Amino acid sequence: MTNRGTPFSNVDAAWLQMEDPTNLMMVTGVIIVDQPIDFERLKHVIAARLLAFGRFTQRVVPNHLPLRNPRWEPDPVFDLGAHLHHVALRPPADDETLQAFISDLMSTALDFSKLLWSKYP
Repeated sequence: MTNRGTPFSNVDAAWLQMEDPTNLMMVTGVIIVDQPIDFERLKHVIAARLLAFGRFTQRVVPNHLPLRNPRWEPDPVFDLGAHLHHVALRPPADDETLQAFISDLMSTALDFSKLLWSKYP
């Protein structure tokens, strides 16, 4: 990678172009486990496995030249803790409450000045 970052693929650029306030182009996954997860252990696993893929430490940088794709560049102030959120569902913490929480997350646009991912264990 050069100091100018890595250009988006055409597919990534198209995906980004489709993003607008009424069409949030994000992927959301939900994992339900039987036992509580230790937050610090989860943080360690994510650091060891997910961050092995450099893209998870890169941010989007727009290209101001016409017809040029944005680029990925390393975030100089990357902080894993800024992407991990430990939350408690409001009572009764049932399926309906979980669905409402996920719906709120999916309806909130990501901040494109930051890395484009978060985890809510």
